[in-house]
Amino acid sequence: MKNTRSAKREAAGTLFPHGGNAPISRQGNPAVGSSRGQLAFEFMLIYSFFITVFVAALFVVSQRSAEQQLYAEGVFAKEVAMRFSDEIKIASSILGYEKNYSFPRTMRSVPYGVRVSNGLLELNYSTGREIDIVYPIATSDVVLNGIDTSASSSSFDTAKGWAVIRNVNGRVVITQ
Repeated sequence: MKNTRSAKREAAGTLFPHGGNAPISRQGNPAVGSSRGQLAFEFMLIYSFFITVFVAALFVVSQRSAEQQLYAEGVFAKEVAMRFSDEIKIASSILGYEKNYSFPRTMRSVPYGVRVSNGLLELNYSTGREIDIVYPIATSDVVLNGIDTSASSSSFDTAKGWAVIRNVNGRVVITQ
């Protein structure tokens, strides 16, 4: 027994459900064309989502990298200030001490300044924002380039990259 539909088609002389003798092309079927369009739209939607997630992840990573770089610069600047302060401390404790002290000329290719006043060493530089680091000195009896820093502040030229630190009669004298 044949299916009644196929029997009716054979009797009518048609082999296809639409009643014709030839199949309908895909272009003629609106259901097939719209599923292609829907598939392309869904692909673009998913693609856009993953691109957005990727860009957001890159942004977060770059922010963290910038934070780490600022932190590393701060640590380096603190280390420079600490070493300079330690050198002054050593000079203040040994009569007749003299040393040619060298230090970096720049902080990551950025010039910086060092100021000494009232027992404090201040290091400042700018990398898009001003950064000041204050570090205590063991003695306030420091003469920097002929200026007594216990009475007023004095700074020196870090671009030279060196200074001579001496203990003259119990007083730390720094010259360039």
